[in-house]
Amino acid sequence: MLFDKLVRYTERVSTNDPLTLQIAARVREARKAARLSQEELGAKMGLTKVGYGEYERGRRLFDTDQLFRLERVLGVSVAWLLGLPTELTPEEDRVITLYRQASIAGRRMVMSFLTSLTEEEPE
Repeated sequence: MLFDKLVRYTERVSTNDPLTLQIAARVREARKAARLSQEELGAKMGLTKVGYGEYERGRRLFDTDQLFRLERVLGVSVAWLLGLPTELTPEEDRVITLYRQASIAGRRMVMSFLTSLTEEEPE
C-alpha cells in the first residue's frame, strides 16, 4: 500500500493537486510539532527557506529521497506523510519512528521506562 501510493505521488507532474497539498499540510503540521521553522527544516533538507517554502505550499513535489529524509528529521513515517490510513495518532507515529531510529541500548532504555510507567504499584 505504501509503495503504491508513493509511486502514484512521485509519478505526478502537476503541483497543487489534492495529494500534493495533503502531503504539504502534513509536513507543515509535523514541522510545527517538531518546533522547527521553515528555515531550520530547509537547512536540514539542504534547501533555502524560500525553496523549502515552495514545497510546503504544494508548488513543488518532494522526491522519494526527500520524503525519507523528512521521516528521519521530523520523526513521522512516510506512510503518515502520504495520508495512508492508520490507527495511530501523529504522536504515536512519531514515537514509533524515533524508537526505530534509536540504538539498541536506547531501545532497551525506552522499553524499561515504558514498562515502569505501566506497572501497577502495590497498594
